Amino acid sequence: MDCVGCEKCRLWGKLQIMGIGTAFKVLFADDPAAVELHRNEIIALINLAHQVAKSVAFVAHARDVEVQERIGRVVSDVDTPTLLTGAAAVTLVTALLWWRRRKRRRKKKSGSKKTA
Repeated sequence: MDCVGCEKCRLWGKLQIMGIGTAFKVLFADDPAAVELHRNEIIALINLAHQVAKSVAFVAHARDVEVQERIGRVVSDVDTPTLLTGAAAVTLVTALLWWRRRKRRRKKKSGSKKTA
């Protein structure tokens, strides 16, 4: 971390690397409950957890924004007459399928009455 020119960036970098090291120290210990941590290691670990939580929240927010942009693009690309035509076609196909099913059920019922 000595190659970074900015003192603030160097400090944050060292703090995060220390947090990662502390996490590995606890993770790979034979008995994690028996690991003794120094004050700086605890601070670094808490800071690392905070930074990771902020990153996860940012990714979730970025995905929401991306989804909203894609929905906006799709909706703006499709005009109203096309949507209405598609809805009418879906309604028509659904009605035809329902009518055929109803007709088949009536045939089955009338066929079973004739045999009885």
